[in-house]
Amino acid sequence: MVSIKELEKKKDVHGLIDKFRSHDKDMCANAAYALVKIGITAFEPLIKALDDDDDWVRFFSILALGKIGGARAVEPLIKALRDRDEEVRENAAKVLRNIGDARTVEPLIKALKDSGYLVRMYAAEALGKIGDARAVEPLKKLLKDPSDSVRDAAKEALKKLAYIEPPITETKLDDKTIKQITESIKELKELIENLKIDIDEVKKEVSESTKKLADLLIRLHT
Repeated sequence: MVSIKELEKKKDVHGLIDKFRSHDKDMCANAAYALVKIGITAFEPLIKALDDDDDWVRFFSILALGKIGGARAVEPLIKALRDRDEEVRENAAKVLRNIGDARTVEPLIKALKDSGYLVRMYAAEALGKIGDARAVEPLKKLLKDPSDSVRDAAKEALKKLAYIEPPITETKLDDKTIKQITESIKELKELIENLKIDIDEVKKEVSESTKKLADLLIRLHT
């Protein structure tokens, strides 16, 4: 059996990916690390490995892709969020959290409803890191999640999102609009002045009527 070191030395990417089929955790981790050291040459074979029938192959391919591909790996990793295996989805969400790419916002929001609590937790952490306000309402719903870890992740993410405000846009008024506003203000001032005059007239009439009534009452009692 060819060792991982020999495969790494030969840059045998496919041979290293095949090591994932051993289902030996240490061997798989070492093979993934060797692929990371090989670098970008391993990128395309790892992308293809995401369609492999073996769950372990997909799981550790995601691990290596996250280290090698960075932003280039985002689209394949988004697809992996819908993988049939829960641990594969967990790993995809975790790696996407580390990358923190804005393209993942909508897929991660959908992942907040995943049946796996770790998928939901990593998705919440990723959304908090990205800082997109679209995630606020979906994250609020996670505050009632049955998992403590998920609720805590949602709380932390919402704290990071609390200071996001819509950008302030400067509104420029044309001359016609400014003229209309000025005329409206002038009309309003005139209305207020007329209202003051009317009130004064009413007060004067009330005062005179009160005086007449008082005189009448005095005459009636004399």
